[in-house]
Amino acid sequence: MSVVNVEANAIGKTMQEVLRGFTYKRGWTFKLEPPAFDHEGVWVVRITWVCEDSRNPGKDTNVVRAVPLPRQLWMGEGPHKQLEEMLRRQIHECETHEADEWMLFNGVRKFNPHAKEGAT
Repeated sequence: MSVVNVEANAIGKTMQEVLRGFTYKRGWTFKLEPPAFDHEGVWVVRITWVCEDSRNPGKDTNVVRAVPLPRQLWMGEGPHKQLEEMLRRQIHECETHEADEWMLFNGVRKFNPHAKEGAT
């Protein structure tokens, strides 16, 4: 087994431990995906959830967000705290994105997260 694989396994175990004890809303999942086991590889947390589709109210849509974990997250000290903070940030970004999709002013989506800059 290469040094990279040993390192990746130890890091994965630490991050999996954090995710195992982590909960959020019903229907949200957080899955750790290992790197490609090369020096360029990074860990990824795949966040998935089901929510009502803002473009088709009354219908659900599956949302997936793959979040690469920067090397400094798992190479430094305190990976538990860093991963916890990253998960919190990602949830805030996901929830803000959803709020921006639903927020209408006189029927206009002024903060459309899918619009090009300057467009509404």
